[in-house]
Amino acid sequence: MNGILSNPFVGIILGGLFALSSIRYLRKQHATAVHTVFYAFSLALVATSIIGAWGVSEDIIGPNGSFNGDAGKRLNSLLTMMVDIRLDCMIAIGTAGILIVPQIFGYVLSGLFGCATRPQFVDQSIKFALWLIVKSLAVAGGVIAAILIFAVRIAWSAWSGSMPLQAISIVSQCLGFALALVAAYYYCREELRSELENMLPEGSHLWRLDRFLRRCSPTIAGES
Repeated sequence: MNGILSNPFVGIILGGLFALSSIRYLRKQHATAVHTVFYAFSLALVATSIIGAWGVSEDIIGPNGSFNGDAGKRLNSLLTMMVDIRLDCMIAIGTAGILIVPQIFGYVLSGLFGCATRPQFVDQSIKFALWLIVKSLAVAGGVIAAILIFAVRIAWSAWSGSMPLQAISIVSQCLGFALALVAAYYYCREELRSELENMLPEGSHLWRLDRFLRRCSPTIAGES
């Protein structure tokens, strides 16, 4: 990793600040969201620790942290998949896009004939995508934290020098960014809801446009 976050101390501090400031905001009305993030982290930490202990006892994981044999290759692939945040982000964004974008196009195109229906489940789709990314970050942090514990405990040669600090930095950033995303979602949702209420008062241009696009719906047609 290049840039400022390549410094582990900067990553640890930045992740910690993100986490603490986000928790301070979320605990007032969304305390369960904080619990969910830490639960996903803890679940990954415990599960990876159990798998790692089994792998070490069966010599699937060597004394230097290497993966041995076919079972080791499969275990390595599993751990790699669990920390593949980029793939989860692509899945999340792609899923949300498939659910939301066609509805917007359908709203506009059918609205030309007065047959529009307002997009449905937009907030739920965004929330699903966001939580998929958040849980991916939390799980990645838990997996790396478990690997770090094994590396320090067993003194893996590959994890010498600055590697432990780099791992702590990544864990801190994963948790910090996960909590920050949740906080940003709830903050933006509340602000956006307030803005939409101000933008769509009865008689406004957007209100009239929406009614024009839905002019053939039974509710609006019955008012004419």
